Amino acid sequence: TIYRHQLSEKKGTLTNNEIKRLNRALVISLGLI
Repeated sequence: TIYRHQLSEKKGTLTNNEIKRLNRALVISLGLI
């Protein structure tokens, strides 16, 4: 996904915990829409 790709470019590499946190945030935000 483009969003995740941009984040990885800024931070370098994402840890598994950060990926899980981002995915959870995306799920929550999608649920609120």
